[in-house]
Amino acid sequence: MNAIPSSLFLGPLCLIGFFLVSLILVAGIKLLYLYFKREPIKFIPKKSRKTPAPKPQQVKAVKSIEINPDEVDKIYVKKVS
Repeated sequence: MNAIPSSLFLGPLCLIGFFLVSLILVAGIKLLYLYFKREPIKFIPKKSRKTPAPKPQQVKAVKSIEINPDEVDKIYVKKVS
């Protein structure tokens, strides 16, 4: 007769094995859920982004001008804000 039955070892080993399989399965499903939540599947390919055309450079304002007082009677200044 066996002094120690085999079910004494087999029961806890099956319980630990079932726990590990369940843990791996749940963790894998959770990782897949979080990945697809963050990066949704897109069936339409992205359109290539065109670089915007460079804007034409604006002519810089002249800071000082020379006026010949013999040729000019009045000076009109327009305020730009």
